Amino acid sequence: MKYRTFINANFVKSGSGTMTARLNMPVTVLRDMGITESDRTVIWEYNPISKEITLKKYFPLETFDIDFEYKFVEKINDCFDKIIFDYFEQTHITGSKFTFSISIGGRQIGNKTCERDDCLMFDESPVLQILLQKNKISINVNISFFESLNFQPYKKYIEKLKVELQELAIKNKLSIEEGSEIINNI
Repeated sequence: MKYRTFINANFVKSGSGTMTARLNMPVTVLRDMGITESDRTVIWEYNPISKEITLKKYFPLETFDIDFEYKFVEKINDCFDKIIFDYFEQTHITGSKFTFSISIGGRQIGNKTCERDDCLMFDESPVLQILLQKNKISINVNISFFESLNFQPYKKYIEKLKVELQELAIKNKLSIEEGSEIINNI
């Protein structure tokens, strides 16, 4: 059952004069999401195209520290952003029913524990997936999707991401592997 209500944004000026906004939400909804006073971190996402804000419960990585996770996510998001931007620049599309989305999952891929499963989707089909497991990082690319778009402009972003994740893997004693088959979260 969906829960929908209207809430007001409260704007507060700090002592230094900067403005901040707060949204008050029903505690019952937060508890239903698993957010408590002691476990209160959420992932806040803003989509500038649809003008939508999404909140998700944050599940910290079990094996890696927050500094590693921040760098890992930052590199992936940078690559995803560049691919999406270039796609719209190349196709000159300003609006379309087919669009990109980013899926963040994890916990279980087949019978293997997975810390994170970050996937760039186009029209709900995966095109680039990065899996983080306890001892390795896997990068899976849907080559046929990118070849249909003249792969070269996008390849440089994927290659840069591979190099950056390789450096991160070496620092954290992880292996890295590449594949061309997106692994479904089963």
